[in-house]
Amino acid sequence: MRRTRFRVVLPIVFGFLSLLLFAWEHENNRVIESMGMGWDTGPPMWPYRAVPLFSYAVNAPAYIACWPLVKMIDARTDWVEYAVWLPAITALWWWVGTRIDFGLLGRQMWLRTKSVAALLFLSALLLFVLAGGIAVSEYRSFQLYWPGHPPIYAILLLRAIGPILWCLLFAFAFVRSAFGIWRRHPSVSS
Repeated sequence: MRRTRFRVVLPIVFGFLSLLLFAWEHENNRVIESMGMGWDTGPPMWPYRAVPLFSYAVNAPAYIACWPLVKMIDARTDWVEYAVWLPAITALWWWVGTRIDFGLLGRQMWLRTKSVAALLFLSALLLFVLAGGIAVSEYRSFQLYWPGHPPIYAILLLRAIGPILWCLLFAFAFVRSAFGIWRRHPSVSS
């Protein structure tokens, strides 16, 4: 039986998905530019603002890592941004696939298991607090700026859902790795 290599499959799947979303966003931007001032309050939520929000929610770490580079080169067209984001997105999913294939910390022996486990638990706690802070902040701003709007505007919460889910994913991976280290090497002193 052949085992799925997530380090190969995930970058291909999410890279292709990103290319589709980039093409869709480019087309939406073209329509928005052709409308000019045709919309009094800006483009409608669906589909014109939903595509970048969804792409950011799925690939938040890649966007955050690339943001300084995108701002530094001061891209005037979408395609320059896409050329920066696509390699970062495929690298993110390659890394995630590699972690799925080999585990977060790999198979190495740790000399200070209690210290490494404590650091992983502390990092997980920090990520849980960060996720909670992002959720509370986004909920408060949504209640303040969007009261009484149609339910379609709830899609704006996708800005926060991506970072929240990534924080929770990494926090659970850290906790799982810490327990794995502790179980594998319980007798090694710290």
